[in-house]
Amino acid sequence: MIYFDHAAGMMPPEGLYLRYFDLVREFGTNSEAGHLLGRRARQALEHSGERVVQMLGLNARFGVLWFGGAAEAFQFVASTPLVKNRRVVSSYLEHPALRAALSGSAESVSLLKCDAQGALILPETPVKASLVAIHQLQSELGTMPDFSALRAAFPDAVIAADTIQSVGKMALPQEASIVFCSGGKLGSPAGGAALIYDREHPALRDFEALRAAWRKERYMIDKLYAPELFMIETALELKLKQQKLEKFQLDPLNRFLRESCAALGAVATIPAEKAHDSILHLHFPGKQGAILVRMLSDADIMASAGSACASESDQPSPAMLALGFSREEAYSGLRLSFSLANKMNEAERFVTALGEVLRRY
Repeated sequence: MIYFDHAAGMMPPEGLYLRYFDLVREFGTNSEAGHLLGRRARQALEHSGERVVQMLGLNARFGVLWFGGAAEAFQFVASTPLVKNRRVVSSYLEHPALRAALSGSAESVSLLKCDAQGALILPETPVKASLVAIHQLQSELGTMPDFSALRAAFPDAVIAADTIQSVGKMALPQEASIVFCSGGKLGSPAGGAALIYDREHPALRDFEALRAAWRKERYMIDKLYAPELFMIETALELKLKQQKLEKFQLDPLNRFLRESCAALGAVATIPAEKAHDSILHLHFPGKQGAILVRMLSDADIMASAGSACASESDQPSPAMLALGFSREEAYSGLRLSFSLANKMNEAERFVTALGEVLRRY
């Protein structure tokens, strides 16, 4: 099988499965239990959060709140006084889970538009907002906003960077007071998510107490399963060790696929210099990406027509619509996303298979 869908979920290396089994044996108890094993699990989770902050190069004032998944973490942020009944800013390129969380709680959500290459169009004069929630690495297109420009445009706002795709691939934005980390995007076989935030920021100091209320009073989230969350630390450590090698390997692979697919009639949606090497978004005029995905999967090649969360939707790609494509054109996208596990011979096999799929389309 050729797996070119790591942006949807990174395939775990075998060693991570083995580590998970060890953690289940050691910490598989209820982490809220009052006995020794429960206390050990809670203490270990606290230390694990500290190590995650250190590995990401963040200041020691940052802390970690654990969640079962990224959508749960988004919903939590949206429920806090930072967002509830306040004016917040996001963009048309954000993940639907983030946009849904904000729109269900904020007084108003102003969505930034983008140009034809995915660059966000910022206001010319500073604007007041409580929160600005923006991706660091767009999950479908691979574009990367300028966070220093975001800070200048919204000088008083708390910046929450959706770093689900970017953690372990690039340095996190210094302007952000909130970032997110998802185990599934790092190759953890267990999932889980971490909300990492500046505990000393005046608007965020109550986050820990609010999360405790979510669990202990409102029962909005389930109890923490320690082995699942420890795997975020383990997977992140491995990802960071491989970061330079991954960059070295993905650059020629991405470039080869851009050129080879163009010879077959595909058009790169975002210029190479504007997109991260781990994501290549193509569009095929006159064809539907979802059909190409199914035909490629019949050839044992896994790709995506867009965000995995919208794979069963009959709607066109919101990201392509935001770029200015027509509704009909916005069905034509195909996203290829890579990791260190992908080799050049897979890219060559993909091009051959794609050519056959296009001939039979």
